[in-house]
Amino acid sequence: MKKHIILSLGRSGSNYLANLLNNHPQITNYGEVLGEWTMPYKLHTKLGFGGKSAETYLDNIYNSQLFFYAGHTYSAISHLRKGKKVNFKHWQHMETVGVKDFSMNFKRRGIFSYLKDRSEILVINLYRENLLKRFISLEKMKDSGVIKVANSDRNKTNNPSQKITLDIPYTLNQLEIFEQELSDHKQMIEDLPQSQVLNIRYEELFADAESKYRCEKEVFNFLGVQPMPAKSDHRKILSDNLADIIENYDELKNTLENTRFAQYLR
Repeated sequence: MKKHIILSLGRSGSNYLANLLNNHPQITNYGEVLGEWTMPYKLHTKLGFGGKSAETYLDNIYNSQLFFYAGHTYSAISHLRKGKKVNFKHWQHMETVGVKDFSMNFKRRGIFSYLKDRSEILVINLYRENLLKRFISLEKMKDSGVIKVANSDRNKTNNPSQKITLDIPYTLNQLEIFEQELSDHKQMIEDLPQSQVLNIRYEELFADAESKYRCEKEVFNFLGVQPMPAKSDHRKILSDNLADIIENYDELKNTLENTRFAQYLR
């Protein structure tokens, strides 16, 4: 069975892509497993689930049928409680299983070379070039409490068009942090053979319907499954026009115009 990972950074579309993959009958993506907030990693740190090291923990997730069925059972119970359709899958029907996680979590866990040492894991490199919009998406999430929006939840969330006011010094500091995160992420990808990697740029994935379809087809072909119209339940909720989102946009624009971050105002 093939293995894969959606390697990304926060607020870069990974929830959308993982949901898309899970709607395919021959793919299972477990989502995030290295964050301390995730149930698998909590079990790993408290009970030793998956072995002592982060490497053996991940290896077990990729190879364990027990984890596979436990994950699908947990998901089925959650869907039943919410009145949603259950999508229970079977191990023998899978072409590929994988996770989605952040490159910075590999760095935190001291396993930056994990993917380099396991060339059999196909890497979907999903990255977002506009660091300012990535930061604003994070701030908007904090402000509204909305991490992702499903099509059925459009009328149940706070108004995504409501503007936010940014703390300018804090914004500049975060852009520097995001810049370093992206640099580390790119280094992790550059260390891998290109045959192991499919590069998907966030800005291209969400450019328009045609571009989205093309990117999704590339992902399915890369994973070795038949492309299909497997729609994701998640959608982009923020406007691309920063002035529509930021209350003090003029102040931000004036501050960034003569810095290296000016490119992100576009």
